[in-house]
Amino acid sequence: MVESSSDRQRFVRSAVSFLRKHGFDGLDLDWEYPGFRDGGQDDDKQGYAKLVKELREAFDSENVPSGKSTLLLTMAVPAGQQYIDKGFDVPVLSKNLDFFNMLTYDYHTAHEPLTNHHAPLKEMPDLEDWDPNRLLNIEWSVKYYIKKGADPKKLVVGIPTYGRSYTLSDPDETDIGSPADGPGEQGEATREKGYLAYYEICQLIQEQDWELEAPYPDMMGPFAYKDNQWVGFDDEEIIIEKVELKT
Repeated sequence: MVESSSDRQRFVRSAVSFLRKHGFDGLDLDWEYPGFRDGGQDDDKQGYAKLVKELREAFDSENVPSGKSTLLLTMAVPAGQQYIDKGFDVPVLSKNLDFFNMLTYDYHTAHEPLTNHHAPLKEMPDLEDWDPNRLLNIEWSVKYYIKKGADPKKLVVGIPTYGRSYTLSDPDETDIGSPADGPGEQGEATREKGYLAYYEICQLIQEQDWELEAPYPDMMGPFAYKDNQWVGFDDEEIIIEKVELKT
């Protein structure tokens, strides 16, 4: 759709009409991801930027209904470098968006062979320069968007209210980076292996005697474990650290 000027304009007109008809405050775009998956094209990056610019122009030039405000325009954006570079023209987007909703979670999943926290604030100490984990943290993602031309005031850090879980290969190895055999057991609420809701994690700790550890409080949230089950998650303390992040 974004490669065609007429298709973009058709989308813009229908978006404005739909948003006003149903009383929405604005539009949040969430394309995962331009240039990747399901027929992605090399020129998606330019087309997506054009769509955002045209939406902004339409929102700003609209004859705003009485008692209403100009429509907001926001976008969900990835945290990983390859997705940012291939699909997102950050300077153009920053000029035309009200803010970026950063997908700063799921940096790691249970498909990896070692346990890790899925939403670390900062990189672990003593990582080698070549280690890709140096780039898989919120601080790096925020700084990279700013480096690429994003207005820092428009960056909204995403905070997960769930944990990513693993099944440990060895129940005696429980730290970050311990061998894992795949996703953890599903919870009653999430009903999907590899995920646990925050309240489920609290219940496991309080009612089923899971061990809780927070050895890296300035870098990431805690993790909890029992037998061969392990989960990393955000608690109140790390959320405060994320809210107060300085770049």
